[in-house]
Amino acid sequence: MAESGWTLRYAPSLGFPTLSDPFFLHSVGSADPVAQIAHVAALGFSGVQDNFLQDRSEAEQERIGAALATHELEMGCVWLRSEGHRRPLWQSAEPEARVQCTG
Repeated sequence: MAESGWTLRYAPSLGFPTLSDPFFLHSVGSADPVAQIAHVAALGFSGVQDNFLQDRSEAEQERIGAALATHELEMGCVWLRSEGHRRPLWQSAEPEARVQCTG
């Protein structure tokens, strides 16, 4: 892992607000999460976040996991649901919001 000198554990997104919009899309030239992870590692970040991990195929999740392990990065900020991500459930007075949050 690259030495950045940072003391905080920053983690760019593999896709937000959509899967096709990773943080370093133009720097990497690809939305492929494995290419994004390699770039993030080279820059010295400590991990990535993927708010839409549950929407990715199992094979792609395995590729992401392998790339994270290879580069010794961590994964964070995985959301419970991808739809409606701009309206947090914990602020809702709707009875079903609690059920969606707690599963």
